[in-house]
Amino acid sequence: MYNFGIDCDGVLSATQQAALRVGQKIHGYSPANRGVENFHVQNGWNKDEIDGMFYQQYSSPEIIKIVFSDIKPMQYAKYGLLKLKELGFTNHIITARSNEKNYEGVEKDTRTWLDEFGMAYDTISFSEEKVPFVERYNLKYFVDDKPKNVRELSRTNLKKVFYYAQPWNHFGKTDIDQMGDSVVVVYDWIHLIKILEEEGFFKRDSIEPLIV
Repeated sequence: MYNFGIDCDGVLSATQQAALRVGQKIHGYSPANRGVENFHVQNGWNKDEIDGMFYQQYSSPEIIKIVFSDIKPMQYAKYGLLKLKELGFTNHIITARSNEKNYEGVEKDTRTWLDEFGMAYDTISFSEEKVPFVERYNLKYFVDDKPKNVRELSRTNLKKVFYYAQPWNHFGKTDIDQMGDSVVVVYDWIHLIKILEEEGFFKRDSIEPLIV
């Protein structure tokens, strides 16, 4: 049995897309949905104004709570976690969210969200630092979208670190030259599962058809 470390925002939950929707309602801008670091802005907004808006949102517990209440799952995330469980993995979610950092009650709300959308997991930890959990849970794999986390995790004894491609990490290119050989860029959960399949965890014909 292998233990799998899993980030939440940007990997399981489409948090930035929710932030864009909430920002549009509050501030009246209308960005094309290409992510946070890379998007076109209409209605006369410029990048500095958008950056300021995101800073305001993420420094306001009230707005963070609104954003988190509007989050939808990343495509195929539920399928990916269920497939990992089928393969015998233990799923350990490690998220930077916390009552202290975001708002009082976010940890409870996060558990409720995971249950509501049927996310299969064994433990959840709330910490900005991911590396200590590699040893704590004897993790062999990890998936994260934040360049700093991926870079630090690549220097541990993890078998593979999956770098979840997003616009804000330039689709897995940010700092890739500073990361170890264990790093593999993945574009969604289907891609991640296929890589595990190629490592011999299960046969191709064992994957059930997806209903999308």
